[in-house]
Amino acid sequence: MDITKAISHFEFKLDKVWKKTKQDVDAFNAILDYKELVESKAMRENEAFAKLWVEKMIILTRTKSYDGERCIQVIDETLNKSLYELIIILKEEIPLMRFNALMSSKIPISDADSYNITKVKARSKELAEKYETELTEALRNEVSEDKIIKFVESQITRIIHRVDK
Repeated sequence: MDITKAISHFEFKLDKVWKKTKQDVDAFNAILDYKELVESKAMRENEAFAKLWVEKMIILTRTKSYDGERCIQVIDETLNKSLYELIIILKEEIPLMRFNALMSSKIPISDADSYNITKVKARSKELAEKYETELTEALRNEVSEDKIIKFVESQITRIIHRVDK
């Protein structure tokens, strides 16, 4: 049983089962205050993680049209994976990241136009015609696991140092 369920259990008992006293109510309120204190301390101590969690919720809502509950499930699924599993997924995404970066640098598209299917198709066609070789190379070159691990380590260290200041 987690703390939220435990509190709900005692709240039910206090409201429906037990004959509560002022001391019972004071004790229950002290537990609620302590839970709030622990949660706010955790938030302060993990601000970078909290920001990334919130941003992930926003991204999932915008890109996948998930409701809040599904967003939380997806985040939990991610957190259930090992860091190594996620690094391998990142490694597999690097060619696509390079491809997208090349597309953006060669023929940028505005945020507004990115929703205009006609402009997106025209841009894609122009990119394919003008930059076929570069785009193909971006997809072909593979990055080693060691390089990805070092990159992740350096970025996490950068964030930790930034937050610690």
